Amino acid sequence: MLSSTRAPIYEEAARQDLRERGYVEGENIVLEWRWSEGKPEQYPVLASELVQLKVDVIVTVGNAAALAAKRATNTIPIAVYFPESELVELHLARPGFEAMARFVDEEYQRDREGQPVRLERGLYGASWFYAAHGTYHLFNTCNTWVARALRAAELPVTPTGVITAGGVISR
Repeated sequence: MLSSTRAPIYEEAARQDLRERGYVEGENIVLEWRWSEGKPEQYPVLASELVQLKVDVIVTVGNAAALAAKRATNTIPIAVYFPESELVELHLARPGFEAMARFVDEEYQRDREGQPVRLERGLYGASWFYAAHGTYHLFNTCNTWVARALRAAELPVTPTGVITAGGVISR
């Protein structure tokens, strides 16, 4: 896997996705992980390392990593998680992180046992959709929700007018 930042949540999602397809790390599949540590100029070097290892497939997160992998090989298949996106690392103080975690936790609809209500498979790896409070529409998108979560974490983000992921990032 080739990604900008080590993100255990995506690593576990990839492992879960593979397990559901019958692949178990250390038993019938070997995973090689490479991270650019937030330096996209490292993608070509890291992609070349994976090509030299003669891996069976290169899995990337985002288009920049995928482009570097495509330039490094024309024989190894490339799978892209989260195309059109990159991971953005946030540095939060403990109180900000806890406030954001509370915000997210309070957004879930709960069943009788107090567990979040799981709806259906998500779009990426082992992700899922969950029932939440509120309704999405053109002016209240998932990106607006992310902006509200970031504001709850005490980051200087204003959710008003946020519609796209780029709108969140630009704030």
